[in-house]
Amino acid sequence: MSSSPRASRWPRTTSTGQLDGLDLIFYWIDKVAFLAFPPLLLHFFMIFPTRQRFLKDHAGAVALAYAPAALLLLARVRLHIPWPGPWTDAAALGLHDALERLELLHFGAFAVAALGILAHSAVRAPGVLIKRQQRLIVTALAFGVLPSLAVYILPSALGRIPSTGEGMTILLQALIPLTFFYSISRSRLVDIEVLLKKAATLIISFFVLAFLYFFIITRTPLVSENRLKVAVLVLIAIVLGATLFTPLKKLIQALLDRALYKTSYEHRKTLMFISRELSRERNVQKLAHSLLEAIANALSLRTVALLLTDENDPRSFIVLSARGEDEPLTARVTLEGPMADELAEKDYVSAFSPRRGPTALQPSLDRFARHGFFHFLPLKVEAKTIGCLMMGKKSDGSYMSREDWELMTAISGSTALALENADLYSRETVRAMEMQRLKDYSDNIIESLTVGVAVVDEAGVIIGWNRVLEDQMGLRKEAALRRPLGEVLGPATHAALFPPETQQDFQLLSEIALEVPGGGKKVFDIARTPLLDNALTPYGTIIVFEDVTEKIDLQQRLLTSEKLASIGLLSAGV
Repeated sequence: MSSSPRASRWPRTTSTGQLDGLDLIFYWIDKVAFLAFPPLLLHFFMIFPTRQRFLKDHAGAVALAYAPAALLLLARVRLHIPWPGPWTDAAALGLHDALERLELLHFGAFAVAALGILAHSAVRAPGVLIKRQQRLIVTALAFGVLPSLAVYILPSALGRIPSTGEGMTILLQALIPLTFFYSISRSRLVDIEVLLKKAATLIISFFVLAFLYFFIITRTPLVSENRLKVAVLVLIAIVLGATLFTPLKKLIQALLDRALYKTSYEHRKTLMFISRELSRERNVQKLAHSLLEAIANALSLRTVALLLTDENDPRSFIVLSARGEDEPLTARVTLEGPMADELAEKDYVSAFSPRRGPTALQPSLDRFARHGFFHFLPLKVEAKTIGCLMMGKKSDGSYMSREDWELMTAISGSTALALENADLYSRETVRAMEMQRLKDYSDNIIESLTVGVAVVDEAGVIIGWNRVLEDQMGLRKEAALRRPLGEVLGPATHAALFPPETQQDFQLLSEIALEVPGGGKKVFDIARTPLLDNALTPYGTIIVFEDVTEKIDLQQRLLTSEKLASIGLLSAGV
């Protein structure tokens, strides 16, 4: 931006403060750029995206657009060229101030003209894509030009000195390069739209915070020598920016969304909220409750219910959640044949839409009307009906409109998929809990036995080891699990338990002497049997160890006693 009228009272302003040759170069670059930009902007929008019709008949209109800039530049050059005759400092300063004001008015007038031409082109755009493109450019150009024109350019041109905060509106002109970037990116319009919206949000948020900061500075009397006050002000500015930036950005983004999408804003917000809820929840009951809350609030529905198809009967539905019904629904709802067929064929069924065979559907519609439901949206995954969403009147007594049905049919597919996933997840959770209870039950049975039990898988790795076997073998369960049986009991013991000729069969071994891992030898009666699944396919082996060491010792003692008694009797007889 060029120097404002208050910047200097010298015929030539200074850019570097040195008033040397480099300063002169920067000065003229600034003046030429500031004078050339407005006609270039106007010229661009005369031919973008299509050439204006009046340019075909008035070819000199383009040259005429550059004429004011050329005249102002010549006047600026005249100010710095020595001229014979009287030329007082007052006259030079007067011409300098007049040129500064005219340049600002030139910039503002051409910017408004470019905005008007672009708005006119947007209204008469030949296609939807170009119209949408130009509408976004008009919005960005208006945000970039009109605030600075109102609070900075016009007051400066009229001789009033703008405040620092008003001068910060120039920052919004950063949106203008974004419009050029967008104008040459006619492909991938949605991505460019999102990029522009984010950039505009950040620029406006930064502008608001900067304006607040400079407003506080201008309203707070500070002494330059008082460093404590300066430090406190800087700290307040940092805290203010860090605290307000995120909520301010969200607020501005919501306002831009509402301005850009207008009537579809609420539907877009509802879609985003429902999509977020669907991807977040895995519990089918919580999913049904949050989904009904979102739909009821978005469409202002009095009554709404979510049904889940019974996997054993496609015409029977389980009521997951319902709210506002005139008569409470039962836990299970069964649809008659015509109603079930209609839901399977159509995208939605309404009591107030034209349909074939109204007599066949009327009993079902009347039955649900008593509960306050008049609209039915089937939830399908491919050709399978997962559930049904039933809806009634709105809070104002009206029925669902075409826009409401477009919204609901847009979310029906994702809702059905999320409902199916949540239902499967709930079933798998219940099944996993049942499996865990069965496992705990079987483990308790094994732990309660009075004999030692070891369970190995197909690879011979120990997956079960009860407490009795811990005492028998002198080896803790934690040390035995997930180790090969041959490594725990030793190769000789493992070979005795699993001879090659009876690898897969039941086997009973009596009085087998084994070296136990805890040290020493013990005698066991061992029973080995395959572990079978429901298809009678072995997937492991159960080995039962009964410690008969004490029994064998007693038998040996009894045998020895009998032998001694026999010897005594023989000796007495002799």
